[in-house]
Amino acid sequence: MRKKLFRSLLLLVFAGSSLVSEAKFPGFFSHFELGFTYPMATARFEGYNPVYSITGSGDLGVSLGDTFVSRNVTSKLAYGAYIGSSIRLKRTGVASALSLHIDIVENAYVWENLYKAFSVDGSEYDLSNSVIAVGYQIGVPVSLDYKFGAGAMGSKNYRLTGSFGVGGMPAAYFMVAESAGNVGGGFSFATTPFVKAEVGVMAGICIKVRGLVSFGAVPWINESKSFFSESTGGFKVTGQTTAMFSLVIMPFSWAWKKAGWWDGDFKYD
Repeated sequence: MRKKLFRSLLLLVFAGSSLVSEAKFPGFFSHFELGFTYPMATARFEGYNPVYSITGSGDLGVSLGDTFVSRNVTSKLAYGAYIGSSIRLKRTGVASALSLHIDIVENAYVWENLYKAFSVDGSEYDLSNSVIAVGYQIGVPVSLDYKFGAGAMGSKNYRLTGSFGVGGMPAAYFMVAESAGNVGGGFSFATTPFVKAEVGVMAGICIKVRGLVSFGAVPWINESKSFFSESTGGFKVTGQTTAMFSLVIMPFSWAWKKAGWWDGDFKYD
């Protein structure tokens, strides 16, 4: 039974690779990508934080009320993944092309120390009940890329590959923040511009590393700009910059062909 199942899986893999290699739609399926991402995000926190008469021993001392603060914060832990592919629009050289690239990304972020204590001289101190927030991002980055090497032509003739591009990413953002007496949440949509670059190598399959940076205001929690938002503490969290570093594999690239003089003008995918 196991042998039959194994044989069936092998037949399915070979049949799939044959279909991919013979696909006439401009390399869309043969250029399928799967990426594992470590994202980082910065944001602007605006809200009221407590002020204490902090002593030299490090004790918070007596509460002196609240003060309005506006400061930059950075995500502490994050993970993500994406799938995508590209369509070659125009061949620009023997081993280069202009392509339309489309992805679907999902990232999760953890934010800590949004809520801090301040001394009368403005020094910051961590609180045991600091606001911790979790944010989710689901987006569709669309970019115009200049590609060169193996990934540009869908060919095993080239060992290396690379690209750089610019585009825009419409995305949905969701955040929940909580702490003792301070809770908040928001759901919003925003489109941010981005730049990206990647390099890779053909080693059986095409493997790449990619960096993408998007920038622009994202209303994670903002009662006046978010689609839905509420904050009992009256604070706001506005995204500024997101950086995504990805390890990318192209699983169907093992079916790419290696062209030669017998193919005339090197007819790739």
